Amino acid sequence: MSNNHKRSRSAFLCITACVMFVTYHRQDMTASSSFQRKLFGRAYDPSTVTAKGKHPFDEGTVGVVINTPKCGTGGLTETFIRSFSENPYGSKCVGEDLDSKATKAHNLNCGGDRRVLRTHDMESGIEAMKVIRESTDQKCMIVTATRDPRTWLPSVFMQRRNKQMCHAKMSKKEYYEVYRQWLVEDVEKIRKFVNIARPWLLEHFGSSMTEALEESRRNGGYATFKRDKPDGLFGQCELLFMEMEASKSWPDFMESAWPGIMFAQGKTRADLCPESAANYKSLAQGYIYTKEELEYIIGDDKNTAEYFRVYGMWSDDETSSLVIKEKQ
Repeated sequence: MSNNHKRSRSAFLCITACVMFVTYHRQDMTASSSFQRKLFGRAYDPSTVTAKGKHPFDEGTVGVVINTPKCGTGGLTETFIRSFSENPYGSKCVGEDLDSKATKAHNLNCGGDRRVLRTHDMESGIEAMKVIRESTDQKCMIVTATRDPRTWLPSVFMQRRNKQMCHAKMSKKEYYEVYRQWLVEDVEKIRKFVNIARPWLLEHFGSSMTEALEESRRNGGYATFKRDKPDGLFGQCELLFMEMEASKSWPDFMESAWPGIMFAQGKTRADLCPESAANYKSLAQGYIYTKEELEYIIGDDKNTAEYFRVYGMWSDDETSSLVIKEKQ
């Protein structure tokens, strides 16, 4: 074999090796990039956040979580924080005080005057929005959620009795007995949680719990609302109403409503309290409420009555007596 031939063959092998090396690492980088996009949300695209002028949400945009307690508030709030931050790899939104009347609302400035507002209290949310609207009249995105009372009540129970129940090692019978006592002792808080946010919010958008849930079920787990009038406190706002039973589709629902959103998954009760996870699951899936328990929980509160009615747990007959409908 001539020297020229040897040199040509060596050059060919070197080029081939280089191509294989680059191809391998390009595939590895692509996989890593895909993992990062999945980690930060299905719609995550670094160029839309880090490149100047390409942020998916205009300056002055407000993301608002006005939500019933124990309906995914933490994950929804983190979704807006990640979506609005200038650098989702490191920077966080900074808390800022608002009007003294909005003490139950958390206001976060995320750069570019993009703000995240989180509250369980509609009254505080309104006061906070009044202050925010003084500095921006840009797009406002509001999200709220609902869940079946059969799973919502146990979740509220675990939050309210967290110190006692999270790490408790007790039998199912003992666990159920503590729950029954809690239903009686904390009934005022249960009704407050039902009333504090969702009914007001839906009314502001010309809807109700019954109408919103009917629309959501037709759509497979979500409903969207816009104000008829473009002005006013919620004039530039869009409301996304979602069911927790369809939470696996929340990333799709939010991306469809607001392209560029970076969904953040909140922790489950099983994650937070693994030692009581089995009893909690049994409670959420198998506890049967008596007529007396539901009558006591609902009392004469119309919003609580509507909430339990739309989920098929009770209804008024011709004599207005309570008819229990057990979970199938």
